[in-house]
Amino acid sequence: MAEVAGLSDDIKSFPKEYDTLVGERGVSVSGGQRQRISIARALATNAPFLVLDDAFSAIDTRTEESILNHLKPLLLGHTVIIISHRVSSIQWMEPDTGDGGRAGGGERDPCGIDGVGWDLCRRGPGARRWRRKLDEAGER
Repeated sequence: MAEVAGLSDDIKSFPKEYDTLVGERGVSVSGGQRQRISIARALATNAPFLVLDDAFSAIDTRTEESILNHLKPLLLGHTVIIISHRVSSIQWMEPDTGDGGRAGGGERDPCGIDGVGWDLCRRGPGARRWRRKLDEAGER
């Protein structure tokens, strides 16, 4: 799970790798490392239900994308709720209303008009970047 959470290189740099004590009496870790450790621990339980509440806020977008790409195949058949201020964290999700219907703007489009994330995409932080991506892809 360390590789999925983007922690492998960090752990290899610790004095005793996986046996290194972290925290107050051990090696200090950054906020992003703490978040990735939490993601790895949550995945290790293989629970059928996973809530990631702003789990990527202290992680750079490149690392976030890598983690999400590794997560996709692992989470098939699981219920996942991702709460995030970043559109990039939710854009790959397939919203489900629970009754067989779909929420949001449709197939992998949280920013579809009247979609779940429309307000965030239209006015939220990163809205200009999201619109630029849509323009570059010829989807707007």
